[in-house]
Amino acid sequence: MTASFVMRAVPSMDRVHQTTTAEFGKRINRVVMALPPDRLRSLADYAKYLARKNLLEEATTSEKQLAPRHGVNWHGVRPDK
Repeated sequence: MTASFVMRAVPSMDRVHQTTTAEFGKRINRVVMALPPDRLRSLADYAKYLARKNLLEEATTSEKQLAPRHGVNWHGVRPDK
């Protein structure tokens, strides 16, 4: 699958508001059908993740847990900094 195929299959952001759900489905299907098996497995995992009912709640909880006082300063993790 080439980048130009994906660019034609997926509308630019300025045209998203004009695209119907059915059009999105058709475009996504074209891209999915062209994916190799390893990419399909990855896409299936991602779709499963997005379909979780409590995704927004989990993301909000994670953000709170990673507040500045809970997170790790990346300057201390990277050996070159």
